[in-house]
Formats: sequence, C-alpha cells, structure tokens
Amino acid sequence: MIYLLNIGSLFLYYFILKLVKLKDAYRNNIFLFIFFFQLFIIHGLKNPYCFPDTPEYAQGFREICEMDFSDYLLVGAIKAEIGYSFFMKLVSYVSNHEQAIFIATSLVIIGCYIKTIKNYSMMPWMSLFLFLIGGFNQSMYVLRQHLAMAILLVSLPYIIKRKFGKFLLLNGLACSIHLTAIVFFPIYFIYERTLSKKNIFLLILLGAILGCILNQLILLVSSNYQLYTAYIDSDAPGTNLKMFLFLFVIFCFCLMYMKKEYSVGGINKLLIMILIIGMIIQAIGTGNPITGRLNMYYSNFIFLLIPNMLSSISSKTTRYILSFILLLFLTCIYLVNLQSMETYKFFWEL
Repeated sequence: MIYLLNIGSLFLYYFILKLVKLKDAYRNNIFLFIFFFQLFIIHGLKNPYCFPDTPEYAQGFREICEMDFSDYLLVGAIKAEIGYSFFMKLVSYVSNHEQAIFIATSLVIIGCYIKTIKNYSMMPWMSLFLFLIGGFNQSMYVLRQHLAMAILLVSLPYIIKRKFGKFLLLNGLACSIHLTAIVFFPIYFIYERTLSKKNIFLLILLGAILGCILNQLILLVSSNYQLYTAYIDSDAPGTNLKMFLFLFVIFCFCLMYMKKEYSVGGINKLLIMILIIGMIIQAIGTGNPITGRLNMYYSNFIFLLIPNMLSSISSKTTRYILSFILLLFLTCIYLVNLQSMETYKFFWEL
C-alpha cells in the first residue's frame, strides 16, 4: 500500500543521506525537498472518488467553474466558506479540470508542513514520521480544515515575534476557509504569559472552556454549510481517553526534559502551551467526534513538540530508548488503524 511506502521511503531516504558526507542543515534540506515532492504527488494526484467528502469538493469545483462567483455563493449546491469558495474560483482560472482543486490544496498543505518542519523541528525525520501517521492520510479528504490548519502553521513566527497584524491576517484567512479555525485565536495572547503554576491552571481552565465552545460552534455552522454535516453524522470515535493519556504522557516528559523552556520564549514554549490546551480539550470532549476532530488545531502540533522534546534529552541513551519505544508504539497503532483506511488510487486509475 502507498501508505506503507511513505513510511518505508522516509527511513530509506534518511539512512541513505546519512551515508553521504554533508552538513546536517544541507542534508535536512535535501531530505525535506525529496519528501515534499513525493507527498505532493501522492496527495495532489489522488482519485477523489476513493475517499469520503472529496466527491463533494469535486462537484463544488465543477459548479464554480461554470458560474460567476456571486452566483455560486447564492445558488451553488455545495456550500462552503467564502474564503474556500474564492480559492476554488482562483484555481478555476488556471484550470477547469476537477483535479486542479486537489493539486492546489495539496500544494498549500504539504508546502506549509515542510516549511514549518524546516524552520522549527530539531528532528525533521521524526516530524515527518509523526505527520505521516497522524494527519497526512486524513488531510487527503478533510480538505478545508487541514488547509486552515496548514495556514495556521505559517502564523507561528508571528505569535513568537508578537506581530499581531500578520497573525490576525493569517487567522482570518484560515477562518474564511474553515470557520472553526477561530479556536486557535486565543493562543496569541496566551503565549506572552510565563509558564508558572498559576498560568498553567489558567491554561487548563481555558482549555475546558474551549472544549465546551467547540461543540456549540460546529452545531451552529453546520446549519449553514453543507460540508460540515460530516462532523455531525460521523461515526468516528473522535476524541477519546487514549488520546488524552498519550498527550498527558508527552506533557509529563516535557515537564521532565524541557524545564528551561518555561521561562525562555520561543517555539518550544509555544508548543507546550498549545499542548496543555489541546490536552484539556481532549479530556473535556472524550467520546465526542465533533470535539475530537476540531481539537486537531491544538493536538496536531505534537509533530513538532515530540521531536523537540526528544532533542532536549541530554542523555543519548535515554533519548534513543524513548525514540525507539515511541516509534514502535506509534507504528503498531498506525498499522492497526491502517486496515480501515480507504484504498489509495491515482486519479487516472478506475
């Protein structure tokens, strides 16, 4: 299966490049470029009729190619936020082939992940591994939310550098594509707080409040946008206790090995704060598919936090043991869940 090919090729590329005498930064750039190209091809050239939701996106794109933008907003059969509708209209000027919208969406999603990993991950191969077993498969059909999440990745430096205007612009853009991206907005103001016991308690309280708000938000927007009904009708288990426990274990390791990050600003402090909020939302929404799916705005960031946490461990022995245990555990979980994944086909395959 192509999903296993992704995992296998990741380690193959990594070990081949390790045999070549190159500076680490240059090696990582080559590694990320190769994987960007591979993931973009797989993500963008998929057959949309092999996945849930994507046939509706194809229908919406065909309609917007045949209508004026204003007419589509009024009478289009597939209702989506204005930002995503505008994005589809822009793509239609380049090509009216239905595959064009999936290629364009894939370019943004994969590009934003690769750029973020390049800028902030201490272990790029581990970040890619976590992305592959985490959000990659789902991002092939949950297009708007993952597109919004990818845009929010680009906002990270503006949170750290306190550039509110640029953060607001990107958050607004993400919300225009998937309205629920608004739940990420508070993180800008949370980041400037120190990670004291008092503020950790406030983070927990905020996470609980956001967890309660998420359900009401999706119920509200689902009445206006057809593509949200999948959240309500989904049989997916969503948020669950196992995921909460996993995030809690990661948080405990952060407490052990990233103590200096509590008082020093930067990406790791931001990631820890995001983890705390995500962990609480995960607990509040246990068993609810709506909250579970939307909590990805926070829980998704473990693809950066885990590698950076492992890199903070001074003992090589401890670092290698924890990395091996984590790889083994997550690979086993991924293989079990892989049985329920849709069979992948390229768009030219019947």
